[in-house]
Amino acid sequence: MQDLQAEITGIEKQLEDALKNENSRDFSKEINSLKLKWRNSSLEERSCLYNGIEQLKDERNRSFSLVQTTRDDLKLKRQMLHFKRIAMKQQSIIAHKAAITSENINDQLYVIQKHGHGIAKVEDC
Repeated sequence: MQDLQAEITGIEKQLEDALKNENSRDFSKEINSLKLKWRNSSLEERSCLYNGIEQLKDERNRSFSLVQTTRDDLKLKRQMLHFKRIAMKQQSIIAHKAAITSENINDQLYVIQKHGHGIAKVEDC
C-alpha cells in the first residue's frame, strides 16, 4: 500500500514536470512565426522552414502525449489504491461479522415452529 502511494507521488511529480515543460513553450506561436517567414522565403529556405515546422509539431505532440500517458498512469494507480483501501475495509468488516456470527451461532437455540403440526425442537429429538 505504501509502495503504491510512493508510486503515485512519483507520477504526480512527473506530471508536474511535464506540464511545466509543456506550458513553458508556446508551440503555436513558434509554428506561426515560421509560417510567416514561409511566405517571403526562397525554395531552399522553405525546405528548412518546413523541417523546422515539422520538428516543432513533433515536439508538441510528444509533449502532449507524455502529459496524457502520465495522467492515465496516475489515474490507474489512484484507482488501484482506492480499490485496495476498499478491499481492506471490506475484509475487516467481513472478519468482524464472521466473528460475531460464530458467537451468535453458539448462543442460538435451534427451534423450528410451524403451527405445532409435527415439528419439534431439535434438542428434543
